[in-house]
Amino acid sequence: MPKFSQLTSANVRTKRPSAQAPVVAAVAPAAPPSDKNLENLGFKVSADFNREFRTRAFTEGKKLNELLFAAFEAYKAANP
Repeated sequence: MPKFSQLTSANVRTKRPSAQAPVVAAVAPAAPPSDKNLENLGFKVSADFNREFRTRAFTEGKKLNELLFAAFEAYKAANP
């Protein structure tokens, strides 16, 4: 597998959603906070999750924290 810095959209495998995957309504992303208002959020994840999360952010042209913000907004919308 190529290193993260060597990934391109041509060599990144994407998963198709299964027919049983829940459908989440599109949520307008909240404006991410400015960089000067950000704090560190420290936690550990598995190597597989790390790789998949970074790959997804890369393929969508997002920063890691932008993907995290979007995921949390979708979670809050699905779990009021």
